[in-house]
Amino acid sequence: MGNGTSQGTALLHCFPHDDVRLRDAAEELVRSDAVAEPRDLERSLRATYPNVVVRGQHPLAAMTGDTAVWYVFRDGSYVPDDTSPDAAD
Repeated sequence: MGNGTSQGTALLHCFPHDDVRLRDAAEELVRSDAVAEPRDLERSLRATYPNVVVRGQHPLAAMTGDTAVWYVFRDGSYVPDDTSPDAAD
């Protein structure tokens, strides 16, 4: 499964993209119906990821119908993959 996979309740976008353990943990919680809201997922992930933040997409940003989009930030916010000065080149 790639980043942004749908698990029924929500389409998850996990950051960083390459953290497979975070994505798998989040998807398992959503798939098990243990969470109904982004804050529920955030609470459940906090035991393993103390800085995690989960936010739902604003309704005005939605491109399609019924599936909610949730953003899972392991480090509390988006952190670019490469923050070195040479990355902009």
